[in-house]
This record gives sequence, C-alpha cells and structure tokens, in this order.
Amino acid sequence: MILKIKSQKELEQLNTRNLLAYYKAERKRHFAFISSITCGCCGQFFWETNPKTFLKEKEFYDQWNKKWNDYLLFIKSILNKREHVEK
Repeated sequence: MILKIKSQKELEQLNTRNLLAYYKAERKRHFAFISSITCGCCGQFFWETNPKTFLKEKEFYDQWNKKWNDYLLFIKSILNKREHVEK
C-alpha cells in the first residue's frame, strides 16, 4: 500500500467540493487500511493477539498510520480555510 500524497499546490487548486470529496475518500481508504490489519470478530490488531508473528506488520502500521493521519490533518487544515459547502 502506497499513500499517494498530493502537494499543497495540487490540493489548493481543487475547488472546495472536490477537495472535500478527496478528503472523504482518503479518510475511507485510511479506515480500510486499519480494518485490513484488525481481527474481524474482536477488532484487535493482529500483533496484539500474536506479537511475534506480526511484528513487521506493526512497524509498517506505525509508519503509515502516522503519515496518513498527518496527511488527513493537512487536508483538513486547508478545508478549514474554505467556505462551507451546502448539501
């Protein structure tokens, strides 16, 4: 899984409606990423149930989750400077 990060210039060129749609899509991809490494029945991360086997997955998760959260916060900060969009 590779996070495709748009530059600030690319994000600012999007109109508000498209930027909001992009933010929602990125947030959905982030949730899908998290659910792909959790148990379907109990919701625990795989490395919590079997730490030795899934140690590399935990490192991968820690790395990408931080980047993704920072990216979502960055998009949100741009959205906060924009006008509100009517539904």
